[in-house]
Amino acid sequence: MDNLKQLIAGDLQADPLIVKLGPSETGASSKKYYSVSGISDDDPDEMFILMQAPADTLSDYLEITRYFKRNHIRSPRIFYANLAHGYIILENCGKQTLELLVRNAPQSMIESMYEGAIDLLLALQTLPPDPANIVSKRLFDKEKFSFEFDFHVYKKLITNYFGHVLSNAEKYILQGFFETIVHELTKQPVVFTHRDFQASNLILKENELVIIDFQDARMGLALYDLVSLIEDVYVTLKTDMKNKFINHYKSAARAKHIPIPLDVNFSWIYDLTTLQRKLHDAGAFAFCFENFGNIKYLPYINSVFQHALDVMSRYTIFSEPYDLLTMISHANPPKK
Repeated sequence: MDNLKQLIAGDLQADPLIVKLGPSETGASSKKYYSVSGISDDDPDEMFILMQAPADTLSDYLEITRYFKRNHIRSPRIFYANLAHGYIILENCGKQTLELLVRNAPQSMIESMYEGAIDLLLALQTLPPDPANIVSKRLFDKEKFSFEFDFHVYKKLITNYFGHVLSNAEKYILQGFFETIVHELTKQPVVFTHRDFQASNLILKENELVIIDFQDARMGLALYDLVSLIEDVYVTLKTDMKNKFINHYKSAARAKHIPIPLDVNFSWIYDLTTLQRKLHDAGAFAFCFENFGNIKYLPYINSVFQHALDVMSRYTIFSEPYDLLTMISHANPPKK
């Protein structure tokens, strides 16, 4: 951390004795975040956030930030960027995430906050297309979904985390299950997709929701981000509240001509999206544990995996993969 501090001081021509760097925080990826002060001429005590990541990740973040700014979507302002040195210094938007704000909050506040989040989601999904932007060049297509199943679910979750080697017959069962999901999801029209539009990535600052962690945005089906918000790993909403928010979204999305499934197919596509998202989440958490030794997300692996099983249990078409995945999870107890 001392080397990073010296690097920042040199880049910004700041006094290294004044620059202060707080401990790093990591999410479910290789990115690291630090608090940093002593770099502003106007206020040496002003706190910023430093994001450390590979140069291509930072480049995507900057490009999408500019896209948001042009279209009046609130995201952290950029104070300084040095891609060669692998970091960006951002506005400190505080720690009042939607996740923390709704914890133990009264129902009226939860409803108000989530309706605001859905309004922000609708604004993202109606952004004007920009063919030159990185987002327009990336897609939740068959290749992307298949990669996530192969890498996160097959390899990181089933094989490495649960320690289960699939037989050819088991592979056949899961392949058919995954292909059904991919086929249905890739038939849907696409809109701007944050890809991690969850409560921990929405921060309230000065009565406005600020969106963060959007560098992986791509085009995808409209229900992807809705599922990320309503079926959040970190926030458990009551069923009646989920239904209320979904209905609010459906009504507003149709009014804005956002391409969402018809009512007859809505629950089916919503559930398939939930299955893809939850299985990917479980695999991503297993990946973080295996590759970075990050134990923060271990407690969530079994809960999100069980969430997927609960959804699968509603459909007789998924009885075989449901039985197989249930057996795998029960035969291999979670790591501590």
